[in-house]
Amino acid sequence: MPPSKTQRWLDLIAVLLGRRFPVSVEFLLLEVPAYRADLEAVGEDADEETRTRAMGSVRRKFERDKKELRRLGIPLETASLQMPGGERGEGYRIPAAGFYLPLLRVVTGSGPAPAPDATPAPGTGSRPRTVELTEKEARTALSALRRILELPAFPLEREARTALGKLTFDLDPALDEALPIRVLERAGGADPAHLLPLLMEALLERRRLTLSYRGPRDPAQDTPSAREVEPWGLFFQWGAWYLLGHDPRREPPVRLFRVDRIQEAGMNMARPGTADFERDPAFDVSQWMDRSAWELGTEDAEAQAVRVRFHPPLDRLAERNDWGEAVEPADAGADAGSGGVNVAARPPGSVREFRARSRAPFLRWVLSHAGEAEVVSPPDAVKELRALAARIAARHAPAGGTS
Repeated sequence: MPPSKTQRWLDLIAVLLGRRFPVSVEFLLLEVPAYRADLEAVGEDADEETRTRAMGSVRRKFERDKKELRRLGIPLETASLQMPGGERGEGYRIPAAGFYLPLLRVVTGSGPAPAPDATPAPGTGSRPRTVELTEKEARTALSALRRILELPAFPLEREARTALGKLTFDLDPALDEALPIRVLERAGGADPAHLLPLLMEALLERRRLTLSYRGPRDPAQDTPSAREVEPWGLFFQWGAWYLLGHDPRREPPVRLFRVDRIQEAGMNMARPGTADFERDPAFDVSQWMDRSAWELGTEDAEAQAVRVRFHPPLDRLAERNDWGEAVEPADAGADAGSGGVNVAARPPGSVREFRARSRAPFLRWVLSHAGEAEVVSPPDAVKELRALAARIAARHAPAGGTS
């Protein structure tokens, strides 16, 4: 199986960070394994035209990777490069000073702010390894982040909470004793670090696995169910490890298991040296990667159209990030099932349509926007969302209280 896009990006970043001076694109195409493999796949007997087309295809892949890495914030710079023969060419580099973030440290006492640590970051950059803040500066930063989080429907709330958590742990939590530190607990399963070696061995040896698994929607959350699967894939996405398992006794037979929901795992040890199964050669694991939870499912699973109204200012974020597909205003007015809403009376915001193969995780995603997004069609999805919200409210209601 060819390397994933994420692996290709990591290899490209590693090559550039390992060089103090800019390197040419020809150098990168030979040093990054995925690019080199594409070029070597042409074969030594290929004619010049075929080789030229292959080189052009790999160059375009590099240009796409470069653009996407820059969009993600990676400081991939274009620099002048001295070519053989004295000519000037184009080279690329990632300055370590712009890639590695400095540590934060609070200094106590009065007087002027101290100078930052003069020790440079790894590489040739001049960014200090440590940035020192006074107590006043640290309190100001924490206060500013808290005020931002109090803004209604702030579109970057998740990012602000992440910054607040990192700042709190990098600095001194005692600076703001009223600041709650939220800890995200595991889903109830075993530590993935202990399970991954076993799962990887079973995948490589093609050995059947027996799992004790607690699904996110099991009626009895405290009672995991027993599953027996053939491991067909193992990958990391959306901050969690996933096992792609095949169980011919179930429908659909290919299922995704989140590793931190696996309570226990055992590998079949009978007939050492003999594989328990053969994976379908036509099956492509990459089709299951980089999907949202509601997009996961077998290819024959029918995708349902679900329309969601995003209220301002979240509608701008949904538009910039291409969430779903925009619905024309003339069509959006009749979504709520009220016989056609007058355009002038339509609520503010925008309606976008999603194709969901698995509705439950999609509705949980809508709820995560805390009322700034609402399902408007189909009617049964609207009812399901309201029922889900009621169950969550009842589950978290104070003892003796009402939801």
